[in-house]
Amino acid sequence: FGTNRVSAAAHSGRLGGGVKLYGQAAYQDTEGFRRNSGSTQRSVYLGATRDTDSSFFKFFGFAGQAESQLAFLAADEDTLERDLRFNPMSPDERDEFGQRFLMAQYHRAFGPATELSVQGYYNGADGWYRIQDGAGGLYQYGLDWRSVGATATLHAVRGAFDVTWGAHVNDFQSRHARDIVEGPAEYVNRGFKNEVNSFVKLGFARGRWRHYGDVQVRWARFRFDGDLDLGSVDWTFFNPKLGTRYALGGGVS
Repeated sequence: FGTNRVSAAAHSGRLGGGVKLYGQAAYQDTEGFRRNSGSTQRSVYLGATRDTDSSFFKFFGFAGQAESQLAFLAADEDTLERDLRFNPMSPDERDEFGQRFLMAQYHRAFGPATELSVQGYYNGADGWYRIQDGAGGLYQYGLDWRSVGATATLHAVRGAFDVTWGAHVNDFQSRHARDIVEGPAEYVNRGFKNEVNSFVKLGFARGRWRHYGDVQVRWARFRFDGDLDLGSVDWTFFNPKLGTRYALGGGVS
């Protein structure tokens, strides 16, 4: 039913300084089986890496876009006997959504017993869909999301001791709206979430014994903006853990 696909990919291989580059792009469209059910999809993926004897860096991301005509409502049996491809939804009932994602990762070894890992990320998506409002008009629902954050981890071993420290910070926002096409917005709602957390893990091994403990502090806040004033709420969590393990032998502890 009129489906076309094309894609292309390239990889540089190893360049000077341990650098590698790669990428891929793709396109697809189809008319769909039901009438007015076609879709078009486009995407691109790009990345780069660099590695040395003691470090590794990677950066990659992708972007995609899809446009689709809607065809999820059922048709009655008599109609399908006359026309199996019948679609009760109009050509104006359609959607369009896209996503963008980026991530950078860095890993560094400071000798054989200490290593650091850091990464940052962005994830965003948005789009809309249109459906009949029951009176001959069209509702358009808009949906948008965005999440950005970073993590870090440090791990070290000193004799019988090993310690790991980590942290994560994240900011999330969302938007949901309903508009009348060629008319005013009926409502717009926005949601927000912020989070910061950090942890420390400590272990000690001697003979058949291994003692360990960790503690995490986490703070999170939620806020909603819309027709109803719900205000905001936040929490702080303190999560400790302590344990020990003894190896009996034969795979049993």
